Amino acid sequence: MVRSSKISAQLCIDALSSYNINDVVISPGSRCAPLVIELTKNTDFNLYSIIDERSAGFVALGIAQSKNEPVALVCTSGSALLNYAPALAEAFYSKVPLIVISADRPEYLITQGDGQTIKQPGSLNSIVKHFINIPDIFDANSPLLNHANRILNESLSCSLENPRQPVHINMSFDEPLYDTISESLSNFRKIDINIPNQTILNQEKLIEFQNIVKGSKKTLIIVGALPINKSLNIFLEKLNQLNQVYTIIETTSNLTGDIGYCGIDKFMTSVEGHNSNRFNPDVVLTFGNNIISKKIKTWLRLNQQLIHVHFGIENNVLDSFFSISKQFETNDFQQFLELNYNDNSDSTFKLDSDELVREIKFRQFEFEKNIEFSDFLVYKLLSEYIPKKSIVHFGNSSAIRYSQLFEKFGQMKISSNRGTSGIEGSLSTSVGIAYSNPSVSVWCILGDLSFFYDSNAFLNSKLPANLKVVVVNNNGGGIFRIIDGPKTVNKFEEFIETEHYFTSKHICKTFNVHYTSVVDVAKLKVALNNTINSPKINLLEIFTPKQLNDKVLKSFFNSLKTNHEQT
Repeated sequence: MVRSSKISAQLCIDALSSYNINDVVISPGSRCAPLVIELTKNTDFNLYSIIDERSAGFVALGIAQSKNEPVALVCTSGSALLNYAPALAEAFYSKVPLIVISADRPEYLITQGDGQTIKQPGSLNSIVKHFINIPDIFDANSPLLNHANRILNESLSCSLENPRQPVHINMSFDEPLYDTISESLSNFRKIDINIPNQTILNQEKLIEFQNIVKGSKKTLIIVGALPINKSLNIFLEKLNQLNQVYTIIETTSNLTGDIGYCGIDKFMTSVEGHNSNRFNPDVVLTFGNNIISKKIKTWLRLNQQLIHVHFGIENNVLDSFFSISKQFETNDFQQFLELNYNDNSDSTFKLDSDELVREIKFRQFEFEKNIEFSDFLVYKLLSEYIPKKSIVHFGNSSAIRYSQLFEKFGQMKISSNRGTSGIEGSLSTSVGIAYSNPSVSVWCILGDLSFFYDSNAFLNSKLPANLKVVVVNNNGGGIFRIIDGPKTVNKFEEFIETEHYFTSKHICKTFNVHYTSVVDVAKLKVALNNTINSPKINLLEIFTPKQLNDKVLKSFFNSLKTNHEQT
């Protein structure tokens, strides 16, 4: 068997194999050649070649999100490593395990004018969970080999421990880089390290939670971004049977069945319109990461008397509403199912909330009878046309917010990069998701700026045929016309909205991606049907009127408001 002459490269790749880390995204370079030699001789690995490291990081993120398993990244030395930073930040805050393996020059060449050299050790420490540095090892009998074996075990075990987050392995290689040998010198030894992935709470904690629910008159459950979790689904189904409990969720919660109302901003707008305290909860239970709705955060931050209980394995106390009372560090909800949660017969919270939601649905139905062509109508049609069995990844800003307005999106498997909520990487993440789900249609829905920012996702000779991209082009950052404040800034169009008149057409032509553009409803419906039935990668660009979009959206929210006296 042909192997790299670099003992530490043998050791590192043998470690990945031993830990069943099979997906590796490689970006080109010379310094990482020993690692590439090791990876390509082993048929157990699924290897992906992505030229741009920033894109590569997000492709790996998409694969890891889909498989719920660690994915490795391999890059050369120098600034290549720093290009992983946006994806690593997203992975760190959304709790996705990525393993960065960066090749480096030997220490004696750093800061000595050698090409592609920076101070790599520790450069990503604020966005990785664990860092190790492995020097070039020239002797199979060196104690450094045993040291490297131990710290590789520590790092890879750390990536598997909740909360799952990125780790960074930096590896120095001196020249020659391309020499091979026919013998294995590393003899990686896996160390069995206990990895606690779920926290089982003691009976005292369980009873404590049971009493909180029993003593509540109005318990509001809020579910943010989550992977599919069957035990949580069953737990929420049980709680939702209680009179005093109501659940509101976001499309990214990935709950199955009829659990709660998917439309937090609509719910909050109607609550504000009622001007009533009957919807003010005394207990709030939260699950999942990074709730999108700013409205509910603002509302609950005004209520410092409520009891807020958060469920999730975190790095820190998650006090989104400035009123956290308890945090249960667990993602195993089976243990809560045997508890007895009594109905509060005096509570009308569920009935009142159900009535409010019926009113919201009726008002939305009436509003949608006569909508001009706009972002709002585009997202409505997307929710109706995209098959339910699809996977949909939304870009940030307007795209993910519009998705919250249409309940049919909640019937699909939804994801979005909400760890940092950045503009970058949505298209590349979708490429990774599509790689991991080759038999399913994967849709990436994003705005024009987000697409252009990440168009290097198409710099890939093996783009997945099951990927369908929708670019909603409103000639700039449409989100800044929706939120209060930006339009008061001098030269708003140039420096805040970043107005432009670019299209995706020629980018698609360059990378051999089938392109369609539409400017009205009739053509959009035809294009959506064609996109659904197409066997190859497609990009559908929808041009919408930026001067109208925010007016339609604000008109919709105004239609949800009512004017009742405070009770």
